Amino acid sequence: MSNSTLKRRTSHDLMPPRDGKRMRCCSPSTDSTTTRDKIFYTPAYHTPEPQTFRQACDEDLYRQIANLKQDVKWLEECSARMGDDHLARLCALQAQVNEMNAEMCAMEAQHAEEVATYQDKIEGLQEAIRYQDNMLAYRTEEVDRLEVKQNNDI
Repeated sequence: MSNSTLKRRTSHDLMPPRDGKRMRCCSPSTDSTTTRDKIFYTPAYHTPEPQTFRQACDEDLYRQIANLKQDVKWLEECSARMGDDHLARLCALQAQVNEMNAEMCAMEAQHAEEVATYQDKIEGLQEAIRYQDNMLAYRTEEVDRLEVKQNNDI
């Protein structure tokens, strides 16, 4: 093969078939009104002007950015709603915790009252025991005196 018979590869060789089939500018779109869906018909041996192609791609990118911004906005709204649900659940749980704490405080207060009551009863019983002990000691002394007196009388 000589160099003259070798065909040099050009951008025309990289184009789709020359039968007028369509070519998309950039990525396919779900929105049929965007420039992304504009179809460039490539007649034989003709490439689109670079500026037109670049503008179409730029417009496509701007629309993609706008769509992404809308998606972000929608996700933020969903997140806010989910956050509100989460916050509501968190508040409900916090209310339950507060209620349980209040019950515990009430039980502790009741327990403290019961403890105080039992301590009062214990102190009263200890006082009664001391009184009885003193009475026993007094009577023992009295009995001892009477015995001494009886022994002296005999």
